[in-house]
Amino acid sequence: MGLDIYHGDGDFTLKDFQKFKKCGHSFIFVKTSEGSSYEDPCAVSNFVLASKADMMVGGYHFFRGEDGETEKFFSVLSKVGYTPHKHLPPVIDYEVDGIVDAESKLTKLIIAIKNKYKITPILYASPSILEGLHLPYYHLWVAEYGVTKPSIQNWAFWQYTEHGKIDGYSNDFDLDRFYSNEEVLKEWLRTN
Repeated sequence: MGLDIYHGDGDFTLKDFQKFKKCGHSFIFVKTSEGSSYEDPCAVSNFVLASKADMMVGGYHFFRGEDGETEKFFSVLSKVGYTPHKHLPPVIDYEVDGIVDAESKLTKLIIAIKNKYKITPILYASPSILEGLHLPYYHLWVAEYGVTKPSIQNWAFWQYTEHGKIDGYSNDFDLDRFYSNEEVLKEWLRTN
């Protein structure tokens, strides 16, 4: 089990990440950036503290289809100390429908990640956003709520709720699952 966070979820300390881990959340995705100019103000601290809490951590970029997004994402990944096979693959968070030339722009970003890090990125999206997209190979993190399993096959991660609860916190969390257990995730991390 895992979760994903951004600055709006709170100002977390090492004790928070240790609590997440103790509650059974072995992995976490941290928002790093959005579009071509926004850097999540908590990206570096969240990434570093989650790593110190021995969580498997990865960064996600909210895709807007703007010029300069690749550079922004890579800049923040550098600041957080991203290392392939030590951290989860970079994530492209694709939620905004109607981006002009989205398929072409997503393809360029996927290829740029593969070329820079020699790793296959993760694409986060809902089934409706994915419909009709033809992209180069990526790992899928599907967002689909209110179902017992995703309607899409071959997913690696599944965000199954945006209203998850963690003991001791009043806010809702996005909660996620990996397709198998923690040991398989550790091996997947080393080999993907």
